[in-house]
Amino acid sequence: SRYAVRSVLRVLDIFDLLRQRPGGATLAELTKVTDLPKSSMFRYLSTLESRAYVEREDETGIYRLGAAFLVNEARHFELLGRVARPRLERLRDEFQETVNLGVLDATRIVYLEIVESRRSMRFVAERGHREHVHSTALGKAICTELEDSEILTILESEGMPALTDKTITDPELFVKTVDGIRHDGYAIDDGENEPAGRCVAVPIAGVSPRAAISLSAPAARFSIEDAREAASALARVAAEISAELS
Repeated sequence: SRYAVRSVLRVLDIFDLLRQRPGGATLAELTKVTDLPKSSMFRYLSTLESRAYVEREDETGIYRLGAAFLVNEARHFELLGRVARPRLERLRDEFQETVNLGVLDATRIVYLEIVESRRSMRFVAERGHREHVHSTALGKAICTELEDSEILTILESEGMPALTDKTITDPELFVKTVDGIRHDGYAIDDGENEPAGRCVAVPIAGVSPRAAISLSAPAARFSIEDAREAASALARVAAEISAELS
């Protein structure tokens, strides 16, 4: 548009790049995108940082979107948890295993709600705990809602540590696995995050933040066939949550 303000466009370019780069970007990368001298870009970023629109990591110099963008996300988290919780409890009572709600926070999965199994032997994460996307059923399920390029960006940022001898550590194989999950409709963590654990998850389509629900249990009493059976129930609940939020 002939009415566009160049300085505003440059700020929007900064936001666009940081949205596309959940792991953050350096001053040099931001300078290249906006075609500004480093000194000018530094002043832009310092101004945005003073209003919490960006934040800078002191050790690495990496810039990310700041807390000013998180207010609406916090509201989404609260609403998502409130809608999901009674349904998660219903699933827990049906299968007698732990049920989780996880969301994608930049490059990691965060456990937003956990409804614990009442059994003495159970697999339970802590609310707020952060996990890798490549080793968890929640992460795999949420990745089905992302473009392949977004998945690869996350993997590049976080790495793919081998948490067990079953963990997928090859980016191309992981993307291929996610494509299969899109077809199947559910993801399974078969001892990839915890050696003795098994977990099945499905995405909640069309919600913000990107989210999924899962059911986790000791592998000794939760077979692959059990996981596939549970996936159907999880999918029904995920559809209910998606419908209510939309």
